[in-house]
Order: sequence, then C-alpha cells, then structure tokens
Amino acid sequence: MATSSSAFKGYLSAFARPSAKNEEIPGPPAGKATGSDSAAEADEEVLRRTLPDFIRPGLDMLLIGINPGYMSAKTGHYYAGHGNHLWKSMYDAGLFPYPIDWRNDSEVLDWNIGLTNLVPRATRGQNDILTEEFQSGAQELRRKIYEFKPKILVFNGRKIYEAFRGTELQHFGLQKSMGQVQVYVMPSSSPRSSLYPRREDKMHFYKGLKKLYDHVKDGVALDVDEIQFEPKKRTTKTTP
Repeated sequence: MATSSSAFKGYLSAFARPSAKNEEIPGPPAGKATGSDSAAEADEEVLRRTLPDFIRPGLDMLLIGINPGYMSAKTGHYYAGHGNHLWKSMYDAGLFPYPIDWRNDSEVLDWNIGLTNLVPRATRGQNDILTEEFQSGAQELRRKIYEFKPKILVFNGRKIYEAFRGTELQHFGLQKSMGQVQVYVMPSSSPRSSLYPRREDKMHFYKGLKKLYDHVKDGVALDVDEIQFEPKKRTTKTTP
C-alpha cells in the first residue's frame, strides 16, 4: 500500500538527530568538580603546606629562606625549585662535605647547619607575601635566634634581610653582628634572581661565607674586606 509523503516524513523524523542549535550539552553532575576545578583545589592544598624547621641549639650556621615556593611545598623539602643554586654552591664552596640536594635536606643537621624560612606560608611568588607576614615572621625569627643561638645567620636573599632588619641592604656579605651572632647576606639562590641569575655569578658569596664559617668554627684569620661585597648595579637601557 502506498504511503503518503507526509506520513513518510513523519516516519523519518523519529530517527532524525536534533538540530545542533537546539541540542543541550550536559554539564557536570551537581556538586562534582570539573578537571580545572580539581587542579585548582589541588594547588590550593599544596600551598597550605609548610616545611619543618631544621634547627637546634648551638648551630654553626642557620640558613634563612624567604618562604616555601610551590615546588618546596609540593615535595616537602627546602629549595626544591628547578635549578635552585643553593645545594651545589654550598658543596662547591666547601660548606658541605659531600654533595646533597633537596631530597636530603635534613642531612644538613649532621653538619650542624640548620634551615628555616622567614614566612612559613607557601606561595607561588614572593609578591604574594603580605606585609603582616613579613612582620610576624621577623618577630618569630628573633625568637628563634634568642632561643637557639646559632653562631652565623645566613640570609638567602636581600629581601629577607631587609624585611627582618627593617633597613635597606648596603652591601652583601658580612653585616653588623647581633651580639655574638654573625650575620651574612647572599643574593637569592633562585635562578630567577634579577641581578645574579647564574650560579657562577654567586659563587664568590658562598666562598666568602666559607671564610666566615672557618673563622667562627676554627678560628681561622679573617680579612673582613674579603667578605663584604658591593651589590651589582641594575643596568638601564638608554636610547641614543
């Protein structure tokens, strides 16, 4: 029996795909995070982590960082950022008896060297640290110095020292002592340091620290002029 044209079209319409402009794309189930949301939540969880202090009374040296970066927070170890210069530079300067890296950071205590940060909260960058955090961190660091009495304080970056002392750094290397505690400032060991991005640019600061360390620990004679360094000047481009 013949089928009318209208009936045939109705038959086909039962199998037709809905028009794209009318088709609704389902979203994620209510209450379930998307991939980007999950990644953001994971990042936030990492940045809530802190690092333990490696500190005890009578340390020969206490290394002070600014705060945990993302990779340090993620791994749970100091100076774990890609290409950080601290570990190799300390060894090359003779301050570590054998090479270690961030995975073995707690071993520094075997050599009577400690690690701490001025600000405990992890961030992706230094610009995310609040002024109040610098202030409270400086107060807490003073407490640690008073309680544990390290022989040498080493500030790994001028910004840390300036936040702690509340004054602008005039030169790198040896600073005015805090009672019996010697104070030494180095450029940041990060490869993102604007003035000293290469490790070889920083080695003389580490070698100067070794001279101070030998003087404090073993009484080796010290020429102060050899361990104070004028900061490199920032260069500015001029148009002819």
